[in-house]
Amino acid sequence: MSASRSRLAALSRTLLGQPSASASVPANWRSMDWPSLLLARGWLQHEAYEAAEAAAREAAVDLLTGGLTFPCTLASVGQRFGGGAGQPVRICVVGARAEASMPLPLWREALCLAGWDALRVDMVGPKVSDTKARDDGRGVFVVPEAALFHESALHRAHLSGAELPDAFVLFNPGLGEPGWDRAWAPTVRALLALRRPVLLTALSTSDAEQDAAFWSVEAAREGGNGQAAVGLEYAANPWSSLLAADVRGNDVPGASNRLIALEKPSHGL
Repeated sequence: MSASRSRLAALSRTLLGQPSASASVPANWRSMDWPSLLLARGWLQHEAYEAAEAAAREAAVDLLTGGLTFPCTLASVGQRFGGGAGQPVRICVVGARAEASMPLPLWREALCLAGWDALRVDMVGPKVSDTKARDDGRGVFVVPEAALFHESALHRAHLSGAELPDAFVLFNPGLGEPGWDRAWAPTVRALLALRRPVLLTALSTSDAEQDAAFWSVEAAREGGNGQAAVGLEYAANPWSSLLAADVRGNDVPGASNRLIALEKPSHGL
């Protein structure tokens, strides 16, 4: 833990909680702000939070959003993946990094907020360090694989007829970063060919513009097989992390997820 994270943890330790199994989900949670949602769900302890000084309250909220940005972002658009409340959902995070090893209670928050019956998250990426599958015994499964997606066992299984995930997620992938095209191009083309919804996030407007341009080029190439090219349109993500730039990082939980785009094919689902 960095010195800045340690400082935040020290300031906020007595304010933090964890939702109980019986904790309810407000029907209007998508229109809440971070503090309201964290209090309603039990991630913050009401009495301690209300009695704390402003610096401690801010530290607690910032620290929690560093990890919860991932499941909350996912749940906020989850209904557009085709999996409704009470149904199991399978998501594949492509280019997964440290989010692959986040504690399972954080991923359970996506299941709770979206109302899914079960959630399986396949974590695929060359930077995945822990390759042991995990489950919480209550419907959350995380299955990691250290590989480029287009070279992964998951992708090979699909080519052999295995069932596809409901959607694919790329958290702050940096598709348009110079020199990364050789690694990302075959993966993006593979994703386009699978005809499943793809959720992408970006750290900034410039990152989003680079990624959207890259996606458009690859979609146009894939369109040569009869598929229309689809561009990405990013919007502000209300569930972006509030951690300061000097605390978060691209390769650790807490990256901002400031902008979000969902590419949903018009046919083939």
